[in-house]
Amino acid sequence: MTRGRLVLVGDSGGRFTRACLAVSLFAVGCGGGSSPNTGSTIRVQLTTAQLVSGLLSVQLTAESVTRTFPLESLSRTATVFDLTVPSSVTGTVEVDALVRPASGCMGYAGTDLAYSGAAGGTVTVTIVMQPREICDGGVSGAAGTGGSAGTGGSIGGTTGTGGVAGTGGSAGTGGAAAGTGGVAGTGGSAGTGGATAGTGGATAGRGGTGGAAGTGGSTAGTGGVAGTGGGAGTGGVAGTGGNPCTGTPGSIPSLSCCTQYDHAAPSAATTCDSNNTYVYNVAFLASGNTMLTGGDDGRVKLWNFDGKTPTDRGTVLPASYYGYFAVSPDGMNAAVGNAGGVDIYTTNNWTKQRTLALTTTTSSIYGVAFAPDSQRVFSIDGADRLHIHSISNVTALSSTVATVYNGGGTVSGVVSVPPTQLATGLGVAVSGSDGDVSLYSVTGTSTFGTEVVLLATDYYNYVTTAFSPNGTLLAVGDWDSFGWFWNFPVPSAVTPPTGTKISLGSTNDITDSIYGMAFSPNGQYIAITGGYNQGSVQIWNVSTRTMVSRFNLPATLEGLSVAFSPNGSALVVGVHGCGKVFVCSY
Repeated sequence: MTRGRLVLVGDSGGRFTRACLAVSLFAVGCGGGSSPNTGSTIRVQLTTAQLVSGLLSVQLTAESVTRTFPLESLSRTATVFDLTVPSSVTGTVEVDALVRPASGCMGYAGTDLAYSGAAGGTVTVTIVMQPREICDGGVSGAAGTGGSAGTGGSIGGTTGTGGVAGTGGSAGTGGAAAGTGGVAGTGGSAGTGGATAGTGGATAGRGGTGGAAGTGGSTAGTGGVAGTGGGAGTGGVAGTGGNPCTGTPGSIPSLSCCTQYDHAAPSAATTCDSNNTYVYNVAFLASGNTMLTGGDDGRVKLWNFDGKTPTDRGTVLPASYYGYFAVSPDGMNAAVGNAGGVDIYTTNNWTKQRTLALTTTTSSIYGVAFAPDSQRVFSIDGADRLHIHSISNVTALSSTVATVYNGGGTVSGVVSVPPTQLATGLGVAVSGSDGDVSLYSVTGTSTFGTEVVLLATDYYNYVTTAFSPNGTLLAVGDWDSFGWFWNFPVPSAVTPPTGTKISLGSTNDITDSIYGMAFSPNGQYIAITGGYNQGSVQIWNVSTRTMVSRFNLPATLEGLSVAFSPNGSALVVGVHGCGKVFVCSY
């Protein structure tokens, strides 16, 4: 999936250039103009890493709605189009963008998801477009489709049996007839090998070999000839038993021991839940026996946790939009963001005690964090207002407007507070959807110090933040794979980072973004998660800035949130799509 930033519009304060090109099925206007139809508006913001000119048009598709708009150029400054969809289109909607050049075959494409809560609203999705070769039909025959993958060798169990032979790839279809002589259909792709058999055994099973590539279609005016199917993959060799989870309690998690769970139960017909849920928030209670996961299905789910394996408790707390929540350091309370306020729950019986009010009563919550005293809660709303609450008083203690543009949240919880308060004040970091970070030191009970704004530079849009346990080190993750560190407090906006930055890395020359960060309880390690081309979670040594271990998420999934268990020997990762979470233990 092409990288995009999912936000719900709170105002038009973002940094973009609005193009008066919006045409929908029901209205023609600029910037989401009014219409008697009750349909929803999807505001699509298109950007590229560098200036691109000589373009002809862009085709936008959301559900059954497809519209084409004129387009001359793209750049890092977003070009905006409003697409109206029927009132029946609600929930998570996939938005596809295809840009055609004025001449030649080099176009641009991108895909991401927007969430429409109710008919008549406006939601925004930002898509970073990537180069793609696009040639008009009628000149060459379409490529033959690839042969299907050979099936994997089975994984060995305690005593490990031999892997099942992979089946042959299916035949590639011929190129479609076209114009003046179709170009050859490409061959069927190779059948992939069997999966590694018998993990953890004394001798791991050998993976099945890949199927042979399908042969290419011939060139002919009536389209390429069908590619033949890939040959069968051979079965994996039997494993010899054993357990890859061989760590001890108190050791850092083994990223070779990660198991997938469902935040939202999938339907019987698919492995993805009907909402295609994104899990934006994960955490553990201080006792370590309860895990919480929050997603854009508007639910915070509770799990029993034995130190290695979570089990569904059957309790769900209602939340708004992205499911943002926080747990108190003493483990006695949980704060859940909801429409117009923050709900406080006691964790001994999960009963709601009260709702903490906002000064902007119509806004929803896009980030929540507890202070170290467990008696105060920080929240940020869709109007960019940062509040300090007492958990025992409905009225907010104080608030301020953050300079960073929030406007409906980013891909991860946007408020970070350390578990320790320094003599200079309590650190608070707010990452905005404009790629900048607002920093504060709060003194006394509720006095905000002078705001310091870390401005994103070049393509290094800052997405997520985390404080070290002692509150003296701030980690900031960006869209371009890098994790940066600042000594806290940060004196000014021009204060340089400290030490060496770390990187989530790239795959096939495509950079993966950092969406979630968390320090281990002892502060020696930091977990980072994200994705773009290859989703992953990694553990790094903070002092040496070296990677300790890495786990690659399954294809199409990207990490959004991450948290260590209180003893540091387990890690939970919330992912992008399908309501999945992964728990890595010892």
